[in-house]
Amino acid sequence: MKRFLILTKAIFLMHLRNGFVLFWNFAFPVLLMLIYGVVMSQYMDYMTPGVIVLNALSFGLVGSSNMMLEMREKSVLRRLQASPLPAGQLIGSYLLVNLLIGILQSTLIIIAGVLLYKVPGWPAGVHGPGRHYQWSRGKSRHGDSGWDDHLFFAHVYQ
Repeated sequence: MKRFLILTKAIFLMHLRNGFVLFWNFAFPVLLMLIYGVVMSQYMDYMTPGVIVLNALSFGLVGSSNMMLEMREKSVLRRLQASPLPAGQLIGSYLLVNLLIGILQSTLIIIAGVLLYKVPGWPAGVHGPGRHYQWSRGKSRHGDSGWDDHLFFAHVYQ
């Protein structure tokens, strides 16, 4: 367990020392929120979850694989293979670090949305401080289009 924690800390520090990871996972989403806020500020309630998903997918597909490739090019993986570290601990540590970075970047995006655009920080079914939700059935503003006649709306009362 001690080796797992040491390796997790080392991989986490490698991610945080990499300028590529810092920019694309922490600075770019906030910049993207600012751009979306200027272009379409009335839709930030919908754009914030979209930015979270976009960032999670781009980090999972590009960022984490890039770091593993960099570890291979620098022969870090070969040195780890020579150590008594099981491969499962390496993969588990790497997945834990990616999960932690994903949680950090999602939290940063939510904080940016709440502070910059007053996006509700609470999910629709959870009562936030001073907020009371009442669910009602009704028609959307699209009228009788058929597919959206039975939407549920959350009415927020302060």
